[in-house]
Amino acid sequence: MLRRMAMALAVVASLLIAALPAAAATETTAHYQLRGSGLSAVFSNAGYDDSGSLAPGDYFETYIDAAASMSKADGSWTPGSYVCVGHNEFTVDADGNSLYTFGFQACGEATTLTIDKGLSGGHVVATFRAEECVAWDEFKNCTESNTIGDVAVNLTLSGIGSIERWHGTSSEGTAGTYQYTAHGTGTSRSADASGSVTLNGVSLTTGATGTAGWMFESKRGMVEISHG
Repeated sequence: MLRRMAMALAVVASLLIAALPAAAATETTAHYQLRGSGLSAVFSNAGYDDSGSLAPGDYFETYIDAAASMSKADGSWTPGSYVCVGHNEFTVDADGNSLYTFGFQACGEATTLTIDKGLSGGHVVATFRAEECVAWDEFKNCTESNTIGDVAVNLTLSGIGSIERWHGTSSEGTAGTYQYTAHGTGTSRSADASGSVTLNGVSLTTGATGTAGWMFESKRGMVEISHG
């Protein structure tokens, strides 16, 4: 279960920092934290086979993470409850090569974020501007961006299965490119996710054949990200 939490934390962190410059002179480490209650969901039409490959075609993946509080690399806490959305569209050609055709990462404050007792259900509503980051400061916070439109989120999660308790550390990534270590303590539960995520009124989830969701209560969740 810590691995699942680590995945959620890594997605949140990657959304908060958007993207890094193509070439970094030295390796840097950024610290992000996610505390309190929250939820995550993934919508995708990418059905990978046992080897991890996709048949030729057009695909999308949409990620949503929401939490009662998050911190940035400089240690400051974001106010209220935040939601982050990531969306990627890509084409796989006949040779199995992937070409990304569109994508963005954006975060905004939630209008509503509720997690029911016992992680039985959750609901998040938010509307915020989506921007593509083009410049960063020394803490990897975005300092210059291009607005691409409005994101609207209205998701409901229903808990399934048992509540799992976790404590520990998980690490992933490749040295010199992207690495993270997530550690913390809390509880989580798998969930069915339904609802809508749109960009400028256009659905980012229609046609999804694979959906995953989970809810969590985190006493401490931190991601340490290194880039070479």
